[in-house]
Amino acid sequence: MGSLVLDSLAVRGFRTFRSLNIERLARVTLLAGRNGVGKSFVLDAVRFYARRGLPGELLDQLAARNELARLPVVRPRWSDDWRDRAEALRCLFYGWPLLGARPSFTVKGSAGDVVVQVVPREDLPGQLALPLAGDTAGTGDLALGIWADRPTAVLLDRLFDPRTGARYETGSTDGTRVLTIGAQGLDEERAATLFDAVWLDHELKEEALRALSLVHADVEEVNFASSHRPDKARSAEARVRGGGRVSLAALGEGAPRLLNIALAMANAADGLALIDEVDRGLHHSVHADLWGLVLRLAARLNVQVVATTHSRDCIDGLAQALTSDLEADGLLVRLDRQGDHHQAVTYDRRRLSIAATDHIEVR
Repeated sequence: MGSLVLDSLAVRGFRTFRSLNIERLARVTLLAGRNGVGKSFVLDAVRFYARRGLPGELLDQLAARNELARLPVVRPRWSDDWRDRAEALRCLFYGWPLLGARPSFTVKGSAGDVVVQVVPREDLPGQLALPLAGDTAGTGDLALGIWADRPTAVLLDRLFDPRTGARYETGSTDGTRVLTIGAQGLDEERAATLFDAVWLDHELKEEALRALSLVHADVEEVNFASSHRPDKARSAEARVRGGGRVSLAALGEGAPRLLNIALAMANAADGLALIDEVDRGLHHSVHADLWGLVLRLAARLNVQVVATTHSRDCIDGLAQALTSDLEADGLLVRLDRQGDHHQAVTYDRRRLSIAATDHIEVR
């Protein structure tokens, strides 16, 4: 089993975090805490860190949260529009500061720091010594400076212009392989792509079927069937013993969720799998088996998993799975917030078992 991508995490000035320190991350880490405490933002910080500061990753995160949706998409002259669109960047910085105030955030991990700051263009060549990436012909006076493995800067008018911004998308091979499952799950097209990438591996196929058996014991096979409509993505279907083929969604919300988790982990070998609301759609009776599957795949495929939950049942399931497998590396991190101050409290196998047995509140 290889080393972890991140064995700790510190965040400064990012999103809702003035400051957050998580002193330890495990092979499998479950984040718990009240609504609004920032669990999903921790996943964003981990993803950005693992992608080593790719500018397009920040755009993807803004788009995923609909923070770009309210901004105009088309205007006759983009040079007049980029400032309005770039205002969405303020969402990434603690306190929503004005871009002219040179806001910054830092994500610290075991491979060094990733620092992001909005800076005046005039400071790039001299004071900051940051080379411009991509299109340098922009006329904007602000840039996004990124200090990571290869420090660079992107002019905001180029980054937020659809005619030039596409070159900063996250298709680059820089950084660690990261697979993310949001609270709503994977869309069918993405799930089908991940399915195609691993389905010839018999052992991984068996793991996916084992995952589905947690909610329906009679599933014998799963596949992605082509639609008769050219504008519709392939959809997941299952062959059920004695019942023929049915849509996977017909087996309940938990079946697609479990397949998503298995596919994401299978495709994240030697990398990271980030899962928001991991137990969504799953009955409490399968949580321990779910975590047994996740812990087993994480160790076998050298995947580091960071997931979130609101559920006490999900936490108890992790405690049971860790008690059953003393070799597994798992951890609960509870996030608390008092005003502007965030605190991360860790529960290892022993503390988590005590909390579960004594019904101590750890959400």
